[in-house]
Amino acid sequence: MNFWEIIKQYRLTVLLLFCAGLVGTIFLTLLFAQPKKPSSLVSISTPSNTTQPNQSPAGNLDGIQQPFQITTTTPQDLQTNIYPGEIELSFNTNQPILSEKSFSLNISPQLPFYLRLTNAYPTQTITARIFGGLTKNTTYTVSVSNTSGELVKSWQFTTSSEQNESSSSLVQEAEQQYNQQYFPLFSVTPYSEEDFEVDYKGKLELNVLIKTPNTAVGKQEFLNWMKSQGGDPSTHKINYLTK
Repeated sequence: MNFWEIIKQYRLTVLLLFCAGLVGTIFLTLLFAQPKKPSSLVSISTPSNTTQPNQSPAGNLDGIQQPFQITTTTPQDLQTNIYPGEIELSFNTNQPILSEKSFSLNISPQLPFYLRLTNAYPTQTITARIFGGLTKNTTYTVSVSNTSGELVKSWQFTTSSEQNESSSSLVQEAEQQYNQQYFPLFSVTPYSEEDFEVDYKGKLELNVLIKTPNTAVGKQEFLNWMKSQGGDPSTHKINYLTK
């Protein structure tokens, strides 16, 4: 049997082997083909007015206080003839100050009374009110440090020989503290309505006049009113009176 007779007799087998080889070749080509790598020079543009992740519009990352500088102060450095009354000290910064914990403020020599920060946060203007006034003919040094204790700026000013006429803020705050301690309902008394009327008799002592024949109802109405005003009946001596 010659070659062509063999091919003719086994042509189906040869065809199947040929097809199998072709399919195998295509499969191996796809399997080991190297994918084309994308170019590494891809440009992604970000609009300039878009806030980046983890960055606040004020420039503070995740609420963390950024380093700041003091740009201006009041009084100015080396300023003289400053009235020794209840003035305000202030300074402006180039970065927002997030809270009172973001800095420390010291003044020397020691104040006759005290100072208190009066501004809200965040802010770029820190203001401190002097309660009780300053000492006349005295040079004060104000120092501001950051959270690491590093000095940001210090400046000096000198008070005049003018007599401090009053300490109204100090007196007012002392009165408020006194009233809050002993007369917490001072701002809303005397008070009167249909079933009762109330006023202070002394420190933490109230006179309550019950005007309704039903005494229990009148007392309960008073207690409800007192609690609605933030008062605590257990802290007061209450004298119930009737007509």
